Amino acid sequence: SQMVYDPSSQCIVLFGGDHLDYLTADTWIYQCATRTWEKKNPVKSPSPRAGHALLYLPRSGKVILYGGFHYKSAVNYTSFGAGYTPVLPVQMWRYDVAGDDWTLIKSFAANETLPAVNSISLFNACMAADTADRIVALADTVNTRYGSRPKTWLMECDPAASDPAGTQSLGVAQDSRVWRTGGE
Repeated sequence: SQMVYDPSSQCIVLFGGDHLDYLTADTWIYQCATRTWEKKNPVKSPSPRAGHALLYLPRSGKVILYGGFHYKSAVNYTSFGAGYTPVLPVQMWRYDVAGDDWTLIKSFAANETLPAVNSISLFNACMAADTADRIVALADTVNTRYGSRPKTWLMECDPAASDPAGTQSLGVAQDSRVWRTGGE
């Protein structure tokens, strides 16, 4: 799973993860000063996922989650290349370490997202936030005529935005799981 250092709280935030037979919606905090892990219990969390990005936005001092994938039902491990891990509808969430609170910033329409997330998993992208809290993505895209080509995208981010109704409808309970189904 992805982790990000939050200098304002001096801890590392971890969310989600792929256990190969299930995905999680767990939130964990690593307290750097005491070198201890603490499992958090927010009321709502982003849905179980892996392959997402966790970013610290230096200007606003916020931790955000972007993108990710889930399991497709009724497939087995040999179907990996056939859409075994489809990209989720792209969402951006904000995590408040002190308040132990996930808030949906936005659920994006397909034409609003970074092209890298529309066509490939974040496994193939490197994402970072710049000093203006914009998300920068560098990804290798596949072009049928010219092969693999690196591309860079820039997306504006408003970490102060929130979607309370979306947080309630799209958020899940802590410890939620999505299990892989299908035979070998």
